[in-house]
Amino acid sequence: MAIRFGFEMATSSAILLKAGANKSAAIAASGGAISQAHDEAMGLINAATRKDWTDGYESLSSGAKWLLQDGVTAAAAAKLIQFDMSGYSTIEEAQTMLDFLNNETNRAISILKDKKTEKFIEDA
Repeated sequence: MAIRFGFEMATSSAILLKAGANKSAAIAASGGAISQAHDEAMGLINAATRKDWTDGYESLSSGAKWLLQDGVTAAAAAKLIQFDMSGYSTIEEAQTMLDFLNNETNRAISILKDKKTEKFIEDA
């Protein structure tokens, strides 16, 4: 697996959108923090599914890319929220966002781990 950095599976805009309206302005302005969160989220998806989705990403079907993007953006957005919760009106609001994003991440991982899904993606 080649190590790549940047926004391969998701855009910074998609990540920031999922982080919500009350995300930290400092984090939203930090391209480095967003890129780091993206790369860590990609690593999480690859490790959790025991498959390197990074290599060959460009050749995947659009449906597979959307599913990967959904998981990566949710995991990356959660990382941004965890780093700085100060923009949210309460800790409970931030925690609700994290719960939602963690559910999205886990759902994507669960679908991607399914061998039938993997075969479907490979045959597409």
